[in-house]
Formats: sequence, C-alpha cells, structure tokens
Amino acid sequence: MFAFAIHGATLGALVSRLPELQRGLALSEGAFGLALLAMSVGVFLGNIVVAPFIERWGARTACIVSAILFACLTVPTALTTGLVTLSAALFLFGLALSSGNVSINVAGTAIERRHESSIMNRLHGSWGIGFLVATMIAPLLIAAGVSPLAQFVGAAVILSGLAIVMLAPMSDPESAAESVLKKKRFAVPSSAVWMVALAAMAGGVLEGIARNWSVIYLRDTLDAAEAVAAVALPVFTVMLTLGRLSGDWAVTRFGAVRVGQGASVLLLAGVLLLAAASSPVVAMVALGLVGAGTSVAIPLGFSACGRIDGGSATTLAAYSLLSTIMNSSGSPIYGLLAQVTDLRMALLFFVPIIVLSLLMSGRFGRQESDDLQPA
Repeated sequence: MFAFAIHGATLGALVSRLPELQRGLALSEGAFGLALLAMSVGVFLGNIVVAPFIERWGARTACIVSAILFACLTVPTALTTGLVTLSAALFLFGLALSSGNVSINVAGTAIERRHESSIMNRLHGSWGIGFLVATMIAPLLIAAGVSPLAQFVGAAVILSGLAIVMLAPMSDPESAAESVLKKKRFAVPSSAVWMVALAAMAGGVLEGIARNWSVIYLRDTLDAAEAVAAVALPVFTVMLTLGRLSGDWAVTRFGAVRVGQGASVLLLAGVLLLAAASSPVVAMVALGLVGAGTSVAIPLGFSACGRIDGGSATTLAAYSLLSTIMNSSGSPIYGLLAQVTDLRMALLFFVPIIVLSLLMSGRFGRQESDDLQPA
C-alpha cells in the first residue's frame, strides 16, 4: 500500500503543476498534447524493458529503485524552456512511471493470489490517496509562491526517503525462480490480455484525461478562476479514491462483471454531463462521476490478468503495457482533438470507447488459461 501511495504521490506532484508549466511555456493545447505524447512513448518503452528486471531481481528491489527514479525525474520538467525540453523530460518521466507501475502491480497481484481475496482495488485506492494528498498540497504551495522546481526537489527527497524506509522491509511475494519468462526478454500481449485491456480501456483513457486536463478545462472552457479550477483535480481524485477503496467490497458483493458495467455507466454519464456543463459547479459534479466511473477499471484488469497463466510478471507487464499506454495516450489525443475542435467537443470522441468497454465488461469475470507469447 505504501508502494502504491508513493507512486501516486509522485504523479500527483507533477500533474498538479503541469497547467502552470503549460501556461508558463505558452504552449497551445496541441503542443501540450505533443509533450504528453512523449510521456506516452516513455511509458511504452518502459513497459517493454522492465519485466526482465523484475523477474530476475524481484518486485521489492524494483519497487524501491523505480520509486526513487520516478520521484527524482519530476525535477527536470521544472527546468524546461520549451516544447522540446519538456517533451524530453516527460519522456524520461514516462519510463520511470511505467517501471514503477509494473513493479507495484506484480507485487500486488501476487499477494492477492496468495490470500485468494480481492485486494487490488484497495491497493489502487492507496495510490489514489497518495495522488490526492499531493494534489491537495500543491494549491497551498502555489498560493505560498513555491515554484514547481522547489516543490519537485522537496518531493523527490521526501518520497525517495519514504521508499527506502517503508519498502526495504518488504519481502518479495514470489521468487524469481518461479518466472515463466525464462530466457525470453519481452512479452507480447496474448488474446486474453487484449480482451481484458479492452474492458478496462475507457476507464484508463478517461482517467488520464481527467488528471491532465480537468484544471485546464475549467479554466479555459468555463472561465473559472485559478483557485476554483485547481479544485477540479482533488474532486476527481476523491471520487476515484473512494471508488477504489470500496471496490473490493463491491466485487465481493456483486461480482467483477457487474461492478465493471456499473462503472462504465457512471463514466458515460459523467463525460456527457461534463461536455454539457455550463458552470464550474456542474463540471465538478461531472468530474466526480468520471472519477467514480474510472476508479475500478484498471484494478479489475490486473485482477483478471492475475488469473491468466498464474499471473507471471511477464503477463502482468503485457497488460500493464496496454493499460498504461491507454492511460497516458488519451491525454495527448484529447489535446490534439481539442486543437482541431475545442475542449468540449473533444470529449464526445471518447463516448464510443466507453460503450465498447461496457460491452466487454464480461472479461473481468473470466478465469481462463491462456498461452503467453514471449518474444
């Protein structure tokens, strides 16, 4: 839970200052979207290379090393001078993001299998708590005149220290000898992993969009003051976190399929309401629905993939590759669409994805064996 919280806090520290960096560098929606695309490329490459490291050295070491790198790589983003340097900094940040993401989820799914009970939603809820704390601290630091550079340096020191102190006692959930990776280095997502990823796709895509664009949406579309717009991210995160903290109970009570279907319906309602919102208050309500609707998608996907071929690090890295690409690629795509249309209209392009995930929700309940295809 601490590993998830540290990862969430690191990302929260960065995205809470991204609107400020965008405005300071005078980047348009399209240019900012390109910078976020660079982060997506980093996420893609990170997912490709991290699995062998986890298989050989174990999730514990991977969690500690990636947490420190992830926290430290927030600092270069505050030193950027334009689109090119911001893109380069976000690319490196994306590499570390994906490495940490795979590491903590490998550990989490292994523990879930060992105890034969649903815990992934709670673990991702811990991620949300870390993210929420960071996004609630940021407006206070902005009001106090603390620069992004000073915040990122301070956060890197604190979070790196917490990673060492809190994660060092953690034992590896599984031995590296249990790896199915063998001499192969990379994993190609199998058909079962692809199906689970499609079920989680809408939640992953819209979560990334809400994280990176909610403040900008209220500021530029509804002319909300900076202080009001800054509340958008915590509102979204609170509902995301509450959804995840209650997700395991809901899965036990109603089953993974019904929970996934219900989340998709909430997400659809939130996106449509946000696109039609005429005031910051209505937009906040809509973002709350989006937070609840996106909350369980990624955790349900990790749980489902944990039942495929024993949930090896390679299988989970293959799913993480897809889920994190969806989570990070939605933001640049949204930015490019907003450049062509506007921030409101761009939201509607994602409605078909929500419908697709709703129709694919049955994959969350599957327990099947599937042949992983290492390459």
